[in-house]
Amino acid sequence: MKPNIHQLVSIISQNISLKSPIVEIGSFQVKGQQHWANLRPLFPGKKYLGCDMRRGEGVDKIENIEKLSFGDKSIDTLLSLETLEHVWDIQQAVKELQRVLKLGGFLAISTVFAHPIHDHPYDYWRFTPESLDKLFSFLSPRLIGWQGIADNPHTVFCIGFKQGQKEQNQVLEDIAIQYQKYLQNRPKDKLRLLLRKWRHEPLIQIKKIIAEKESFYYKISS
Repeated sequence: MKPNIHQLVSIISQNISLKSPIVEIGSFQVKGQQHWANLRPLFPGKKYLGCDMRRGEGVDKIENIEKLSFGDKSIDTLLSLETLEHVWDIQQAVKELQRVLKLGGFLAISTVFAHPIHDHPYDYWRFTPESLDKLFSFLSPRLIGWQGIADNPHTVFCIGFKQGQKEQNQVLEDIAIQYQKYLQNRPKDKLRLLLRKWRHEPLIQIKKIIAEKESFYYKISS
């Protein structure tokens, strides 16, 4: 999991009083990513259930996203972050997430697009913003966000409610605005600081690419 997704979940937790248990599908914490992948501290006092196909750090229960053991409409809050690209039968996985999510329940999905192959344990797919919008059209309202270069983003996500309320559109708008501010204000790395000092013509495109890594685009649908 990347730091930006951890921050996105933090912003969500500050804006929505999510009902517990918080169920995370794909909770296995890859070595070296534990600091960002551990989302439990963001939900103090709430029951948290980490599910994955593999046993390991962050996993409380073995689950297959393509065939979840939970009952129909039994879960209020579902998170599945940086996981979809590792799932073979995407259509079935989406059907399962829709099946177990309660009416009015909240779902957060994130995945990568412009990203190297990373086998945890396998890496199958990449999703455009439009594909997430279609796959998760059962969420209403929903926020589709993508970060990086507009036509080649490194991060794509969808958050929303299953048959939610009209006023929740504004909640999603607030989350998008706060996430955008986070990207604008977070500390710049050393490379970007050095590039500010250099004025050589060949570096212009490099500087543009680095700046675009922080660009954020979104749309809200009902």
